[in-house]
Amino acid sequence: MTICITLVIGVTRLKSDTWPSEEQQVDRYRFVDPCAEDLYKEHARLVPETGKLEPRSRSGSYTIREIQLNRKIFKELRRKRIEAHEEIERTKIKLARLKRDAAPLESIEILEKRIEELEERYVNPKVPYEKSDLLLKD
Repeated sequence: MTICITLVIGVTRLKSDTWPSEEQQVDRYRFVDPCAEDLYKEHARLVPETGKLEPRSRSGSYTIREIQLNRKIFKELRRKRIEAHEEIERTKIKLARLKRDAAPLESIEILEKRIEELEERYVNPKVPYEKSDLLLKD
């Protein structure tokens, strides 16, 4: 719920003067409601190599364009998140191997800490992100 509210507040500035016209609404152009809909399931596809969102619906197209979801900062954050998920999976495999082989506890703790750091920063980040991740004009 907190993330949803934060997302809504964060994009209010961008969409305050860009609500779709009545004609656009008839043609099914509207903002995707992040509290009620999953943008990634119904309205957009993430291109993992670039972090770019491609629309899958008119609502997705409208939302991506009007809120500028393909700005450099967002694409970079999506790429970092994908890379973090990949690193987490690789680290979990290493961790399982170390536990199976009864490796020193210190080695296991280092990998567990790394997974925790990646999850905190990229999987379930606190808002706002680090200062370097704050939304700045591209």
